[in-house]
Amino acid sequence: MSTTTITVTIVIDGEAREGLTVVLSDATGTYGVKRNDTDAVVVADGTAMTDAGAGRYTYTFDDPAADLTYTAAIEYAYDGETYRQTGTIAGGDGSTLRACCTLASVKSRLELTDSAADTMLEEIIAGVTAELEAYCRRKFVRPTAAVTAYFDGDANPQAIPLEYFPAVVITSVTESLDHDHDNATALTADDGYWLNDHRGMLYPSSLHNGGRWLRGVDAVRVVYLGGYTPAGVALGAGEIAMPDKVVEAAVRQSCYVYHRRRERGLQAVSGPDGGVTAYATDELLPDVKALLAEYRRISIA
Repeated sequence: MSTTTITVTIVIDGEAREGLTVVLSDATGTYGVKRNDTDAVVVADGTAMTDAGAGRYTYTFDDPAADLTYTAAIEYAYDGETYRQTGTIAGGDGSTLRACCTLASVKSRLELTDSAADTMLEEIIAGVTAELEAYCRRKFVRPTAAVTAYFDGDANPQAIPLEYFPAVVITSVTESLDHDHDNATALTADDGYWLNDHRGMLYPSSLHNGGRWLRGVDAVRVVYLGGYTPAGVALGAGEIAMPDKVVEAAVRQSCYVYHRRRERGLQAVSGPDGGVTAYATDELLPDVKALLAEYRRISIA
């Protein structure tokens, strides 16, 4: 089942306002969010929204069905006055896909209006996302929970390449020769390590061990979260949206794989007037590679 996220940014006198009490509530106290087709209440009146910082307030709920539209009513108070706003929002398409592009974007490009091929398309999109990540030697899609990665200190004397970036949030960095990382003292930012978020590289601080990681197999453990927010998923605090070029690359490649789904392995077709060259279905298209050029990790040092 898909979810829908409501996000509102409150700006007063040109300034984004944090710390407000913002709730989903209509003027009659009947609903917070209701379906437009049946008027059924989906989110109860008075439900609090989450303060995501920078004046942004969000609330996520499960869609009772796919492709619904809703009316959402928002209420907040400021300087003794109560303010309300009501709007129509589109619900999810039933997909729980976390990928470089959405099911809806691929269906739109393919001009498909029914759901007959949805399962196949989701599988294609997931596979294409993995192909794009493999080609770029990095992970684009931000996971739902922190990942744990181990590195050999002697293999990475200076820079540790993190797979998931940017918007990296580090939970802990530890070093241990006996693999007892749970009881090791965590290094601190600046004194123990520093992060190049744009490149996804973690470096030992010049103040730590002469600017080198501890030498040994799996001697360094990093627990962290990073990567772009999946296409079609609302941004959380501090997160970065999937780049437009990556989204377009995923859409183009997914459409290509769908069109040639019955021709796997076919690279050329011969006819009476000669041959027509085609790319293998498991090969990234040249224009897709061009879109990905600036996001590809060439060097890990």
